[in-house]
Amino acid sequence: MERIVTKKTITGALLGLFLSLSALAQTAQKPNEFYFKEANTSFYFIKFLEQNFSTEESQMASFSFLIFKIHGSGDITDVQYIGGLYNPVFAVIKSAILKSKPMWTTPKRDPKAYKWVVIPYYGGTYKQWKGNDLALSTYSSFEELNNRLKRDIQHMYMTLPLGGIGFEKAEE
Repeated sequence: MERIVTKKTITGALLGLFLSLSALAQTAQKPNEFYFKEANTSFYFIKFLEQNFSTEESQMASFSFLIFKIHGSGDITDVQYIGGLYNPVFAVIKSAILKSKPMWTTPKRDPKAYKWVVIPYYGGTYKQWKGNDLALSTYSSFEELNNRLKRDIQHMYMTLPLGGIGFEKAEE
């Protein structure tokens, strides 16, 4: 019994230390980072996309990742998606992503720097999903994301999700 309590105590302490360090690392602004509206959070970026895109335009239930590369120069390139996103919806979201260019703070002194920004996207309504389709769609999208960005995973930043009708919206 003593051994179990000791393992739980050590595990809890290590977990607490990890979470503390993780939170500290995420809130400490680094001079060579990329920020939307000078904030170290994806909340404002997702709100910007929601203002420039009507989730009602997405009628199909789908899970996708929207991906783009932002460079130290401020340029946005390689806008693409993984998953079952409806092409007209992608065109509207891509346009909104490109409109966001002047709002990013980038390490201008390092034009070789870049960041892959990954946006989880839920299309349609939650009521359209049947059985474990959402889980399977999410799993296959994560698998493809891993395959595409495998060598660049350290340069990836995942935002809050952009949700469809009936999914929770980003809250501050």
